[in-house]
Amino acid sequence: MRSLRAPLFVAAALAACSLTACKGGEAEKPAETKPAVQWPAAPTDGSNVVIVFKKLVGEGKDREGLFDVFNFSADENISELRMTLEYRDKDGKVIKTFPFTQMKAFYSKEVGEMKAGFFLPEETVSVTAQVHYVKFNTKEWGSKTGTPKVELAPATEAAPASEAAPASAP
Repeated sequence: MRSLRAPLFVAAALAACSLTACKGGEAEKPAETKPAVQWPAAPTDGSNVVIVFKKLVGEGKDREGLFDVFNFSADENISELRMTLEYRDKDGKVIKTFPFTQMKAFYSKEVGEMKAGFFLPEETVSVTAQVHYVKFNTKEWGSKTGTPKVELAPATEAAPASEAAPASAP
C-alpha cells in the first residue's frame, strides 16, 4: 500500500501545479483587467487626489454615489480621505451637504473606486466631493476638521519677561 501512496501524491501535486500555472512552486497572480479610464488634470492644490463622480447606485435609502479616486502621488498610497459630499439636483444646485470619511487604500499612480453618501434626497442626480484631508503613507495634506489648510510660521523663542509688552486687562 505504501508504495502506491507516494506516486499518487506526486501525481496529484503535479496536476494541481499545472492547473495553477506553477513557476518555482508558486501560482502566478492572474492579471487584473480594469477598463481604461481617462485621467483628469492633476490637482494644483497639493492634495495629489482627484475624485470624479461616475453615477448613482442602489435604490431608495440605499442609494449612494460611485466615484473614481485618482491618486497622482508617485510614491505615496492614500489610507484616509475626508471630504464634504455635495448632493446636487438636475440643475447642478447643491441640495444638501454631508461629511464623509473613507478609510481605504488608494495606491500611488492608480485609480480606485469608492462608494459614498448617506441620506441622499430623492431629487439628487449627482454628487460632488470636496476633499479637505488626505492621509498618505508618510505625510498628510489638509485639515481633518474641514477648515482650509493654514501654513504656520516656524516657532520663535519668546522674549524675556523684562522685554515683553505688558498684558492688557480683560
